[in-house]
Amino acid sequence: MTIDWKNDPVRLDHVMLHSAEPARLATFYQDALCMKATTGGTPFLLQGAGRKLLIDSGPSKTLGFGAYSFNTDTSLNRFRTTLEDQGSVIEPSPSPLFGDSAFSVFDPDRNRI
Repeated sequence: MTIDWKNDPVRLDHVMLHSAEPARLATFYQDALCMKATTGGTPFLLQGAGRKLLIDSGPSKTLGFGAYSFNTDTSLNRFRTTLEDQGSVIEPSPSPLFGDSAFSVFDPDRNRI
């Protein structure tokens, strides 16, 4: 199955960064990119104009995950089916910002999306 992404777009919704010092990293993004913290602890949720960033405890300089969103559940389910048909292992989404229908996979470099 081929998905016409031009007519059925997928968007980067947010990313999670890991840090040995998540509070320090959150402060940096608040100051440098004018983002506002909407949670007071880990994971820190920072938001700015059209962007969201999660920061959690973990090994510094690592991506926790990238989270993509779809316009409809139909699009999400079609993407899931396509990945399953290609042999991808589907796992629960690690994102606290998504609902139960969300899922994740690893890309060839072992980045979780």
